[in-house]
Amino acid sequence: MRASIQVLPSGNTYPETVILRLIDPNGRPSVKLTASVQGAGLALGGESDATYAMLGASGAESTLKLTNKAGREQIITP
Repeated sequence: MRASIQVLPSGNTYPETVILRLIDPNGRPSVKLTASVQGAGLALGGESDATYAMLGASGAESTLKLTNKAGREQIITP
């Protein structure tokens, strides 16, 4: 499987959420897109599990989080 779409029902801490995953040939999600009534997020994975970029908007807040292979991260907010 290289792609999936799921609709997760609302739970105690989150609203109903739709998730689109694009999966690399090794079975690791490289792209993850989420959407709910509270906001949306986009995660892009790098070569290792620790390397990624996440862009998110929830309520009135937005963030960009960048993490490298060594675990060093930078969070950018407006």
